Amino acid sequence: MPGDREGRMLRWLFLGAGVYGLLAVAPLWLRPAGADGAAAFFRYAFAGAAGATQLLYLAIGSDFRRFRPLIWVGVASKLSFAIPCLLLIGEGRLDPAMLPFAIIDLLLAAAFAAASAMTRRG
Repeated sequence: MPGDREGRMLRWLFLGAGVYGLLAVAPLWLRPAGADGAAAFFRYAFAGAAGATQLLYLAIGSDFRRFRPLIWVGVASKLSFAIPCLLLIGEGRLDPAMLPFAIIDLLLAAAFAAASAMTRRG
């Protein structure tokens, strides 16, 4: 298991990811529903699922040793957003303004995977 320094780093990684994610998703909850019920449903459903996942990151950050098995759920979640974004941007079907968010999620997925490996040692 990681030492004190690494433990603090892992704690802040997951707590930071959870806070960042909640801030990134919050505007989706705050926008008016609009006339298209199906689009509103998908937006709110995505925001709800994404928000719940941010709570998972906060839980992992609170006790990464206890919740270590859930780190891979976080990796999968980050990749399930980043990969479709990149593919759709590449096809010209998604606004390139989404690229920074896809890159952030790819980096977080890599960091989460490294954190899992780090907590497995020792």
